[in-house]
Amino acid sequence: MLKLEPHVVEIPLGEGFLSALFCEPVGNHPLVIFAHGSGSSRLSPRNQHVADELTAAGFGTLLLDLLSEEEDFVYENRFDIPLLAKRLLVAVRWAKPGHVGARTPLAFFGASTGAAAALIAAADLDGQISAVVSRGGRPDLAFDALARVQSPTLLIVGELDLDVLRLNRQALGMLPETTKKELVVIPGATHLFEEPGTLRQAAQLARDWFAHYAVIRWRSPAPTRRGATTMSDEALELSVRSEAFVDAGRIADLYAGAHDNRSPQLAWSLPTSGGSSVAIVCEDPDAPRERPFVHWLVANLPPRLASIPSAVPTTASPECLEGGIQGTNDVGKVGWFGPRPPVGHGVHHYHFRVLLLDQTLDLKAGFHREEFDRAIRGHVLARGEIVGTYERPTEG
Repeated sequence: MLKLEPHVVEIPLGEGFLSALFCEPVGNHPLVIFAHGSGSSRLSPRNQHVADELTAAGFGTLLLDLLSEEEDFVYENRFDIPLLAKRLLVAVRWAKPGHVGARTPLAFFGASTGAAAALIAAADLDGQISAVVSRGGRPDLAFDALARVQSPTLLIVGELDLDVLRLNRQALGMLPETTKKELVVIPGATHLFEEPGTLRQAAQLARDWFAHYAVIRWRSPAPTRRGATTMSDEALELSVRSEAFVDAGRIADLYAGAHDNRSPQLAWSLPTSGGSSVAIVCEDPDAPRERPFVHWLVANLPPRLASIPSAVPTTASPECLEGGIQGTNDVGKVGWFGPRPPVGHGVHHYHFRVLLLDQTLDLKAGFHREEFDRAIRGHVLARGEIVGTYERPTEG
């Protein structure tokens, strides 16, 4: 993975500024904004350790002082959590759209009292923050804002940090039932995670949480008047698998755009006997562009079909699709175009999404992504995905 180095930036704040260390995300990876604990700063060695873990995975990081130098002289300001939360909103407005792409996901990482500030800011941003992670935090200090948090939230606490562990358990129960939430206890760790290996465990947990939730997630628009669901959490889940690669595993060169360019075999299990057609989308959100790169579009597969073979011909309606049609990929050709990320750009993730729809789509072969998005609006009954990875460290 291509790793960028952080550099010092100044975030305007009235007549002054907030000092920060900013590392740009690679491709379409998320930007994680850090909220430090009371009395800490952007130079916190523990948060820098976490930031190093994230930047090594291609994430962007913004470690900032939530108080100006003058404000920090007033001791009480360090515990003014509503003020700290407002400063996170300032950081968000600075980041987008001026310093990261408009589609770049944003996430918060909070430590100690900074966790409460992160949760309040996430609640105030009404779902705009893709994920929140708290390390040894005091989420309980977010009080009533906890009930408004929509962002997937991970609370990491040391096993021996007994008081904070108790408060985190209380806060977990105050987060909405509809919000994805989890509490992870690190064995043998105290409040500062100073025990060997414990801080690294926390950093890796944060990285994995952000990798899962703080990504560009394609969704169709909101439910229509017909009351059918879209690609929201209300849609049923279906399982997707492939003989070509395991979930989160590497896609072989055989299927890559620079090699044989064969489409991989896919199979799925539908959660319901209903539905009128099946569709497939494959896209790469790590592509260095504003929106994910579309590698494959397939529509109007009959619901009786539970798999498609490898090496589907790149024609409008191959026989193996049993009446299904293929759309135009972002190379401008019909059918599959395999992984071909920029050389040295690191690992890219290829999301294969299978959708069960309540109607046959009114599309013609060679359709484009925008037409597809409009056609499925309000018609997704179930969805599932499998993700493959590919990297081109050298030419070829």
